[in-house]
Amino acid sequence: IFARPSPRPFAKRPPLINRGYFARISAIRKLTEQFLRTCESQRQIISLGAGFDTTFWQLEEQGALKNVTYFELDFLEVAQRKARIIAAKQELHSCITGPEDVPALVDPVHGVIDSPKYKLRGLDIRDTQRMTEELGQTGIDWTLPTLLVFECVLVYMEPQASKGILSWASKKFATSACVIYEQINPHDAFGQQMLRNLEDRGCPLRGLLACDSLAAQTERLLTCGFATAKAVDMDTVYYQVLDRQERGRVERLEIFDELEEWHLIQGHYCIAYAHQEPPQAEPSGLSRAQHHLFDRFGFVIQEAPRVTRAFVD
Repeated sequence: IFARPSPRPFAKRPPLINRGYFARISAIRKLTEQFLRTCESQRQIISLGAGFDTTFWQLEEQGALKNVTYFELDFLEVAQRKARIIAAKQELHSCITGPEDVPALVDPVHGVIDSPKYKLRGLDIRDTQRMTEELGQTGIDWTLPTLLVFECVLVYMEPQASKGILSWASKKFATSACVIYEQINPHDAFGQQMLRNLEDRGCPLRGLLACDSLAAQTERLLTCGFATAKAVDMDTVYYQVLDRQERGRVERLEIFDELEEWHLIQGHYCIAYAHQEPPQAEPSGLSRAQHHLFDRFGFVIQEAPRVTRAFVD
């Protein structure tokens, strides 16, 4: 949440779900901030299937988006709703105003927002030709270092569609990093129940069986053209990647004892990430230093015992 909450009460979620959201957001934010630190020159972030995510506004408020253009893509209906919300809330609209108060174009009817630092488009990202055309019209620079974020998006598609998007991304952006968050491990009892629950809600995980493990996640990224790839389950991310003090602070907000269920859930989600850079011999316009932008991109896994208590001292 970035804007001031509505006076209507929010439905209270179980502590276990809240902690899962914390882990998810923190993990993706960690990789995003790593990307932003790669260089100080112009960069791009593209959130594909962005939904109502507020990462742009949070990073903008922190002053972290200097020399960054932020793109969000989602279905037309979603983009229309998001554009209406942004147009109606001053605290959101003011963040997308350009330098020297250059006004942003906000068109809720067509789900379009254009400003020097933020772009929104409504389209089906499975149509890569349309995506190329729409991004081209925004003035995207295909040569700039670019981070592509897929947060619970690809797993809802047929496998060929998700591979098509990843292959398109690796070919269009020669200097790029990619972050994926989604479910894994559908074959055990918990995974089967997860599949049934989401299918009953009208959200079948069409791509999960074809990309069902950490190894499969890594292989998909490499097959689609990325040079380096890794996948880590969220249980490992939570206990061996995220900041220990921040984790302890959050755990004390809502203490629960369902640690076995917590480990089980987190073991059925993962973060996969990849990157690529053009060969040094290629005249890409990048300096020698820029050919090593992503040397430190990715998680550092700390050796740590699994926590079996409700909170960390």
